[in-house]
Amino acid sequence: KKVKQGIISFLYLFPIDNKKIVFDNFEGRGFGDDPKYIAQELLQRDIGLKMIWVARDTRISMPSGISVVKYGTIRAAYHWITARIWVDNVKSTLRPQKRKGQYYIQTWHSTLGFKKNEKDAPKLPARYVKQAIADGKQIDLMYSDNEFRCDKYRNAFWYSGEVVKCDVPRVGILVRDNREIKSRVKKELKIDQNRKIVLYAPTFRKNTDKSIYNVDANAICMALEKRFGGYFEFAMRLHPNEAEYAEEITRELGVVNATNYPDMQELLATADVLITDYSGCMFDFGFARKPVFLLAKDVEKYLREEREWYFKLEDVPFDLAQSEKALEDNILNFNENRYRQSCVDFEKEIGFVDFGMGAKMLADRIIKKIDRGNIC
Repeated sequence: KKVKQGIISFLYLFPIDNKKIVFDNFEGRGFGDDPKYIAQELLQRDIGLKMIWVARDTRISMPSGISVVKYGTIRAAYHWITARIWVDNVKSTLRPQKRKGQYYIQTWHSTLGFKKNEKDAPKLPARYVKQAIADGKQIDLMYSDNEFRCDKYRNAFWYSGEVVKCDVPRVGILVRDNREIKSRVKKELKIDQNRKIVLYAPTFRKNTDKSIYNVDANAICMALEKRFGGYFEFAMRLHPNEAEYAEEITRELGVVNATNYPDMQELLATADVLITDYSGCMFDFGFARKPVFLLAKDVEKYLREEREWYFKLEDVPFDLAQSEKALEDNILNFNENRYRQSCVDFEKEIGFVDFGMGAKMLADRIIKKIDRGNIC
């Protein structure tokens, strides 16, 4: 370990490359989230950028023009230390100390968020808090498409830098034509192109209880087919922190395992219905005005042992069920007009506005920084 630290310290002797950008998604978990959409936009600009993506699996598919580097290696540290721009969506333990002249954009990984986090979450491990405080001191820019989250970045993230109100890159895919993406996702998941998809995406629990994810997928699909027509395929996407259980659980339930699909936003763009519990993906899906149903079997236990929430379950514009029977009833009684109005009212209350231009807006910001050279 000391040898590795010595080598990393030596890397600071190399100059900053003004056209190099390093991207990370959930500490090397693949090509996805806001960093992906910012990178794609920059590729379209064709201005000779050196774009590095750090990943745990270097065999991942990547667009031409982006180089993949193994996450956690000395080579990755070299690129971080010599890049002009960092783009990340999580506070990483392996990212090295930022240098003067570097610019770090923290995209975060939740458009709005349901669970309390950072300063607002009293049950966070002390080790994480120390790491988050240190990382917050290095960040140069955070952003959101709603006033609620902007306020949290300013006051609850151990961060005192710039926060801007702007569109969120990953939302764009939900508001534009995405027929090509739907076809590709269904092909990848081996789902018939003519079938509708219900995506079940529960959040993680630090005290994993696999039984909480057991559902009667057939009964749920029957209720959906009765209410919305067509034929539904049930796909499950577990949180990255629970990914190790996904194969076992989906096999036992006889449903499609979508956990390893690298881009959650493409899954949301493809799905026709979302079922979740306390995951912030509910807000992205609701913004697209597609039906969201909440199935939360462990409300009291979750609040007691896991995290508190920013919103009461009854205050969000999505029907809550604490049992599968109640979920089926909510599906059968779904009122689209009432649902749409509830979404509008909620977004107005939290100051939510997004026109799907986030990738362009952040790419413009990055290019301006590059044009200025190594001076922040």
